[in-house]
Amino acid sequence: MQSQKGFTLIELMIVVAIIGILAAIAIPQYQNYVARSQFSRVMGEMGSLRTLWEFCLSEGRNIPQWRAKPTSDDRCAMGEVKSNLIKGRHNENGFPTIQINGNVTIMEAKFTGASAKLNDKRIFWTRNAHGGWKCTSDKEIHEFAPVSCRN
Repeated sequence: MQSQKGFTLIELMIVVAIIGILAAIAIPQYQNYVARSQFSRVMGEMGSLRTLWEFCLSEGRNIPQWRAKPTSDDRCAMGEVKSNLIKGRHNENGFPTIQINGNVTIMEAKFTGASAKLNDKRIFWTRNAHGGWKCTSDKEIHEFAPVSCRN
């Protein structure tokens, strides 16, 4: 009686099929996870700028500027918070764009260098006249946004 040594072709094909099925499920889920984590990261980076914005307003300083160090003209420097995942409206790499319309402030960041599912999409923080902030984003990327940042 001779004992079997090695695997048969059918056994190897079954193993390869199982690995292929697992990869087909895992890779898209991983890509979604990466997109969600990048969205949350940018949302948090912009959140720190909101805090600085409120501090500057409470101190009675002029409109904050994107500078690393304060200058003598009493403006509030936003500091080095450059992100490799966003681009502002005027192509300033790493910094969101800030628009002021009366008492409303809109902070906007466009994803660049992020997951392919996020690139060229935008996230917004809007400050209303009463000082409340609201996060919104382009609707194509709502599935990656936390519940607090969906329109």
